Amino acid sequence: MNLYYISSPAFTGNAEVLYDAEGKLIRIDLSNTNMNLNQVQKFKERVSAFEQSLSESFSGTQVTIVQGTYEVPFDTFWSKYGKKINKVRCLPMWEKMNAADKVAAVQGIDPYNTFLATQPGRKKLDPENYLKLRAWENQWQ
Repeated sequence: MNLYYISSPAFTGNAEVLYDAEGKLIRIDLSNTNMNLNQVQKFKERVSAFEQSLSESFSGTQVTIVQGTYEVPFDTFWSKYGKKINKVRCLPMWEKMNAADKVAAVQGIDPYNTFLATQPGRKKLDPENYLKLRAWENQWQ
């Protein structure tokens, strides 16, 4: 995951643009800017769907693009996973994970839940085991 902060003399604050590990656009966050509706629309039209073209999409403008670090907070994982068991044991495991694994773990929850929905009687792993077993790396089909 790659996070970019975009600033411009045309607005205050920083826009955040997030791309996944494959360089595809995931999120545009303009909540930390004072852009008006017209600026928001133009900004969203300009942002490239692919990370490799981000700089090109703002060529000829006064925009500054700075790469940042994206970190998934534990609460995001905890909330999305949904099975609230052994938080005290999960938190230290989460803190030892690198940023890429944290992102992958959260992104793996939806495919895992979809798989479980097709398997009547199969119980969801406790979050501790999901992390310990790196269950997000499984091919849930």
